[in-house]
Amino acid sequence: MTNYKKERVFRIRLGVVVFFCLFFLLFGFALAKYKPPGYVFLSGAFNAAKAVKVCIDLKWLADEPSHNIAAPFNEGGIIRQVSEAVQPGVTFFTFFDGEEYMAALLDEQGEKLHQWRIPFAQVKSFRSKNPCALGKANLFIHGAHLYPNGDILVSVEYQGLLRLDKDSNLLWELDIPSHHSVAVTDDGTIWSLSRPVDLKSERAKGFDEGYYLEDHIIKVSPDGELLGEYSVLDILFDSGYQGLLMTGHNQLRYANSDPLHVNDVKILTAAQAKFIPAAEAGDLLISMRAISSLMVINWGSRKVVWSKTGPFMRQHDPEIDEQGQLWIFDNRNATPQKNDGAKYLPLGQVFGGSRILRLPLDYQVPLWQFQGTEEEPFFSSIMGRIQLLANGNILVVEPEGGRLFEITVPAGEVVWEYRNLIKPGYVGRVSDADRFSRDELNFLQAR
Repeated sequence: MTNYKKERVFRIRLGVVVFFCLFFLLFGFALAKYKPPGYVFLSGAFNAAKAVKVCIDLKWLADEPSHNIAAPFNEGGIIRQVSEAVQPGVTFFTFFDGEEYMAALLDEQGEKLHQWRIPFAQVKSFRSKNPCALGKANLFIHGAHLYPNGDILVSVEYQGLLRLDKDSNLLWELDIPSHHSVAVTDDGTIWSLSRPVDLKSERAKGFDEGYYLEDHIIKVSPDGELLGEYSVLDILFDSGYQGLLMTGHNQLRYANSDPLHVNDVKILTAAQAKFIPAAEAGDLLISMRAISSLMVINWGSRKVVWSKTGPFMRQHDPEIDEQGQLWIFDNRNATPQKNDGAKYLPLGQVFGGSRILRLPLDYQVPLWQFQGTEEEPFFSSIMGRIQLLANGNILVVEPEGGRLFEITVPAGEVVWEYRNLIKPGYVGRVSDADRFSRDELNFLQAR
């Protein structure tokens, strides 16, 4: 196609999108102002139509897939390695390879020992939840677990939970709007998150949009059966924590249709629970991005037994170490990242970029922190993971930088770094990573 024809096609597509934008703006204004009969239904339909508009943006106008991120990098693979300082082992991670999201196992030199690809054609729930036929380039893994036998459990964002064997065959699927996080206990029980849309309840009427995203904690059996599901907002209200929703306001109100944005769930061990007076082994530690808060919930009573806000903002992935100290990926984002036309946003944000923090559980002043510099920025406006390694180092996932890196504590030296380069000037988003010793993965021994 000639440049003239490309430009003409682009202008036509752009005109269609502009028309949709103006229509949605005027229609949304009229709905909000006059609230006619059937307002909740119309509002839901309106928001579904907005989702279609997003699909059009992504499919027609984006020069790159939604998980390719423009970044000033020209090198990929292992960028840095100080062998004597690195925690030995192999690294399991989930990432976008330029065409689709997948999982792989890296060796110490950054070579892929094994790969898993989602069998999209086999997953029934995807076909019913994929407006505009976006295809696999705009679906992504957000939450993953690697089993010793080579099976993997993945949460495909808002599509469902899947378990695949080491050869990427689908073992089971749970058709639920899962998201963000999966955690597996020693007996194989799975804890994750779900986010259905509430259009009908009395609570939904309190939102300007007429609906809201209802964060749920879910409990799933090893073979994919849903064992339990409970609303985090219900737990928060029943425990008397409504005040967290009132920050900056004189009356109870919701800032938007995503009032909590729970982004992590973990199971406390007995060793971790002993540092929180009212907690027990098996309690759930959750992170809520929208209100920059952490909570520990007793699943039996469905009550909050501990909570914390502090010098972190829109955080991810809290961890409690053997000394009872809290580690956290502190995003500190002032500008949300876009899914289409995404760019790596380096240091220079209002709050100074992202940080890794170590905090006491019982007060707020950080004991230690790692953050980037102008020469080597560290920033991710969304997502983020950390793993506390056996040698005292920290493995960090920087999703929007398309990289994994290992840092020493307390020096904060980067001793290992892997960059998921798609092509010069573009990285693929990464979302999860865990370091394993080779002995932990028996499927490797059989290779």
